[in-house]
Order: sequence, then C-alpha cells, then structure tokens
Amino acid sequence: MKAIIVDDEESARITLRSILTDFFKEVVIVGEADTPSDAVQLIEEKHPDLVFLDIQMRMGTGFDVLEALDQRPFQVIFISAHKQHAYESFRFNAVDYLLKPVRIKDLRMAIERAKENIKPLEPGEQALLRQITLDQTRMQLVIPELDGFSVVSLADIICLESSRNYTDFYVAGDRKITACRTMKDFEDLLLPNGFIRVHKSHVVNTYHIRRYVKGRGGELSLSNGMILPVARERKDLLIEVFLKS
Repeated sequence: MKAIIVDDEESARITLRSILTDFFKEVVIVGEADTPSDAVQLIEEKHPDLVFLDIQMRMGTGFDVLEALDQRPFQVIFISAHKQHAYESFRFNAVDYLLKPVRIKDLRMAIERAKENIKPLEPGEQALLRQITLDQTRMQLVIPELDGFSVVSLADIICLESSRNYTDFYVAGDRKITACRTMKDFEDLLLPNGFIRVHKSHVVNTYHIRRYVKGRGGELSLSNGMILPVARERKDLLIEVFLKS
C-alpha cells in the first residue's frame, strides 16, 4: 500500500515512519507533508492508498485536507494527540482514530482494516473512475464511485444533491448512488438534457417534477416524494423552462 504521512511535527513523522518501516513491510511511504495545502498537493500527485493524517496543525486541520479534495479514493487513519475530534472524524469514514503515542497493536488493527477496504483496480478501471461519460445514443450516464461505477438511464435520475466533495444521485426505484465527484462535474453533461439547477445543492430532472409551491424561492415536489427548496435567483429560470415546454 502506498501511504502518505501528514503531520506538522517532524518528530511525529519520524516516529511513525520508523514504526511503519520496521513493522509493516506492506506499507510504502511515498511522501510526507507538514501543512494541509502541501498534503492536498501531495495526495493529488502520488494517489496514495492510505493517508495517516494529523488533526491539529499550525496552518489548518486534517479535516481541511479532506474537504479540499474532489475525490478521496484512499483510506484515512487519523492520528491525533487529542480525543475531542474523534466524533467528527466519523464524517469522513475514517478507518480509525488513533491517539499519540501510537501503539503498534492499535496501528496493526487499523492497517488491517484499511487493507480489507482497498480493492486493487485494473488500469482501465482506474481510468474509468476518473472519467464521467454520457452515452448519447442510449442516454445513459456512467457514474464513478469509490469502488466501481454505475450505469444509469437519464430518465431514471430524479435529482442530484451536493455532498461536499461527493454527489448523491437519487434514482427511480428508491436507489441512491454516491459519486466520487463534485456536482459541478456532472452539470455540463446533464443541463442540456432536461436537467436544471434549482439550488446550489440540487440539480433536478424536470421530468420528475410533480409540483411547484410558490414562496420566496419556492419548493419542488418530486416523483419520489422528495421536497427540495428553489433558490430565489433560480425561480424565474425554473418557471421559464416550463413555459417553453
């Protein structure tokens, strides 16, 4: 497993690197960073399988690193001197939250869990996960996920919801697909094909709109029962789309 260590304390990086080198031959350290911005750049360059991430750093936090990335196709093990951030770490689906000084037994358990979550991909699969494609003939969208991809008919997509660096697709049949790309990445493909952005967090398939309720911006009722807000600045565009139809 390719790994990166992110910690603003050099002594902490040296200690962890020594432990990994001596006891975990399957982990190869491909880089180290001491600031959140350097960590983001390093992750985008090295494409690690595993990131050992400190929480409190002089120029930001480990959470800042994860929130700055469009994709997180790697496992995260938080290593911190403080207990109070453990609950927040669950938002990022971390493998584990270890306290300094790290015990080898705890580190071994965390790394084993990370190994179970990492599924090796063929080069063609890796390329597909980085790409969003729209089949204009069949009107199907290839949606990249962390562990593969889904192929969905445009007509079945009810709406998209932004979820930080991910996008949740709500699909007919009460399906929910989480794409490892931002909603902005999908807009250029979907907006010319019957979709409209009604809010900074939502893109909607106009085919699945069932009712509009007036208000400051208003609300939309969708075919799956979801009720979404309409941003005030998007209200006129929404009405115009239906007047033209």
